[in-house]
Amino acid sequence: MGKLFEEFMDYISHASKEQINQDWEELKEYNNIGPSYEKWMEKTLEYLPDSPGDMNDIEKRVFKIICNILSPCAVPINRSSFLCSDLGMDNLDGYSLIVALEKEFSIYIEDDIFDDVYTVQDLMNAVTNIIGKDNE
Repeated sequence: MGKLFEEFMDYISHASKEQINQDWEELKEYNNIGPSYEKWMEKTLEYLPDSPGDMNDIEKRVFKIICNILSPCAVPINRSSFLCSDLGMDNLDGYSLIVALEKEFSIYIEDDIFDDVYTVQDLMNAVTNIIGKDNE
């Protein structure tokens, strides 16, 4: 399931919302899709940016990591999703996020990052700022 989810996240980070919607309609037509998957996908489509260009490369990579750690097929994620209350992040998940982000971007993230980071967008901004500081 992890590999399939990773491929799906890669797909939605590159395809347009219109293309994803068309592909979803085709998939429903030719496969027996259960109501829980149908509801999840409809919510996911609702929150997707209109085009992949709405997110820069760093944001796409952060989003993909967040999805892998906090929501493998559980709930749709968008920029305004709260890490704890909406996505259920606990201390272990927070640590896993830090480790994965440090590895992905070759950066160091302070342990207290979540003192000021509450949403997916906050985390995207924080990582972008750290990368910017490291490049100065």
